[in-house]
Amino acid sequence: MFIVTPIQERSQKKALQRIKTLYGKVDGAEIWLDHIEDLDLETLFNDIKKIPSFFSPRLTRRGLKKRLQILICCKKPIEKGHFKGTYSQLASLLIRAGQLGADYIDIPFNMPKNLIKKIVQQSRAEAGYPPSPHPETCRGIYPLVIPHTDAESHPPLVIPHTDAESHPKLIFSYHNFKKTPSLKTLLKKAESMRLMGADIVKIAVQAQSTDDALKLIFLADHLKTKNIPHCLIAMGKKGILSRIITPHLGGTFMFAPLTKNKSTAPGQLTVAELKKAWSLIKHPD
Repeated sequence: MFIVTPIQERSQKKALQRIKTLYGKVDGAEIWLDHIEDLDLETLFNDIKKIPSFFSPRLTRRGLKKRLQILICCKKPIEKGHFKGTYSQLASLLIRAGQLGADYIDIPFNMPKNLIKKIVQQSRAEAGYPPSPHPETCRGIYPLVIPHTDAESHPPLVIPHTDAESHPKLIFSYHNFKKTPSLKTLLKKAESMRLMGADIVKIAVQAQSTDDALKLIFLADHLKTKNIPHCLIAMGKKGILSRIITPHLGGTFMFAPLTKNKSTAPGQLTVAELKKAWSLIKHPD
């Protein structure tokens, strides 16, 4: 599990300045493309790559320090974002971000399914994987086995799970800003995401009570038994416990700003608060 700090800035220059402040403090930066008014993806990634410490490991006195992970999202108003283009245009932006070097791209699960499949297939192609006629049945759960025509002289070609460093991990995200659906509904949603190709299942719902936070914790425990990487969040003050516990139950990452005034969702803990809470779980004494 690692900590990701969201970046919401109106200009690429300010976004880059914010990213520069994160190295050594958190593990990743989530860049909201929809907030950047002068967005130019090629220029943005070229500027990031000009900072060697971000795109290559760095040796320190304490050992090898990992580079900052880059997460890309682009959200429409329905998900509290500013992007006013079509879903087709949004899909093209995410695909291009992956081609330019993003480590993770966040795909809204309310996007038309044909566009989700397009992103999945394009990401596989960029990674050197042959296209699959049914990617939703093989990606993310089992290795893809492709038999050679000459089965006697060549063993089957096994396409590994999506852990390759040469392409972005795909985050499928579901948001509900009004309530927390039933545990059964959330589990079904998570399994649908995984079957369609998600490397990581992200679910963020509004907590109306501490019971809602417990739903996310139970869901995290269940997904862990199924080896499904996830990021599960119950938003709001009554859901804070989910931000602390779910990363310890198979969660891949959790969002946290450096300061409260840079929060992007209700109930977010700062990096210092989250680290302190995690340390208490690991070392309660």
